[in-house]
Amino acid sequence: LVRTLLTFAIDHGVKVLTGVKAQRLLMDNSQSITGVEIKRLGGTEVIKTKCVLLASGGFGNNRKMLERYVSDLENVQVFSGNGNTGDGHQMAMALGAELIDTEYIKPSYGFIRNAADANDFSMIFYSGAVILNQNGERFVNESMSYKDIGPIALVQPNGRSYIVFDENIRLMQLQNRPPEKRLFGNITQDSKHIYFAEDLSEAARRAGLNPENTVRTIQNYNQSIKTGKEVSFKRLSLSGAFGTPVPIEKAPFYIMPATCGIMGTYCGIRVNAKTQVLIQGKYPVKNLLAAGEIMGGVHGANFTPGCGFGKALAFGRAAGETAAGVLAI
Repeated sequence: LVRTLLTFAIDHGVKVLTGVKAQRLLMDNSQSITGVEIKRLGGTEVIKTKCVLLASGGFGNNRKMLERYVSDLENVQVFSGNGNTGDGHQMAMALGAELIDTEYIKPSYGFIRNAADANDFSMIFYSGAVILNQNGERFVNESMSYKDIGPIALVQPNGRSYIVFDENIRLMQLQNRPPEKRLFGNITQDSKHIYFAEDLSEAARRAGLNPENTVRTIQNYNQSIKTGKEVSFKRLSLSGAFGTPVPIEKAPFYIMPATCGIMGTYCGIRVNAKTQVLIQGKYPVKNLLAAGEIMGGVHGANFTPGCGFGKALAFGRAAGETAAGVLAI
């Protein structure tokens, strides 16, 4: 998608400058944006323009900014584009723009430990797996959003948690989410991200969990599922209100140490429907727009897959239409 859009832009005369950092927005006495100050090899330059569109992504790779809004970052990995360092946010905020929806920045749960990228992520708990802490105890309703599970997992003993499932659930996940074949398709004793054994107690021992507690927890869980009286964390479905929980009983048994990761910052600069950046929540900055991950007001307490694309494409188009109107003046 990015390659297609980039090719289209270049074919229509868009000039792309690489190795450049935008560092300051320029404003005249009428409080109208007149250009941007950039820095590149050779020094600082000024680009004059009638309109500036901020589309610099989020700030997942700016640790200091993240620390203002997210606690316990020590056990959180970040998977975000290299350029997501909050430069656009800071330039807009220097003019008085507001950053909204920061309460929605939550780490997503389901990454393997020491994940290499965002693909080392699984939602196998939505196929029936359960989540335990290092003591071998459940601590959450696994049908909750992976964004809501994340903060709860981080406060477990030593910040550690584990996803436990059996052969039936593994096969179900491969059917439900084929891309996860890279995690669950060819598991061997040399696999670094998962432990397994024909006996649940042995699998727990290999993974570093309390074996006795793990076996007891899974036995109690299986019994509650079979009787339809799962009351510990009121897990009545696999995900949301869909699917019926299944027992964990078919060997081999698998245990995957899991952690949390931030894939996006789900917040951003306050804008109006025309993507104009607002001061004090209501006054548009003349000729300053923001679209894509940098803008706020789209995400809520939960994250819907695909929403990030919609945020970029729909409001990117709106920003283009607004900018075209300004440039035509």
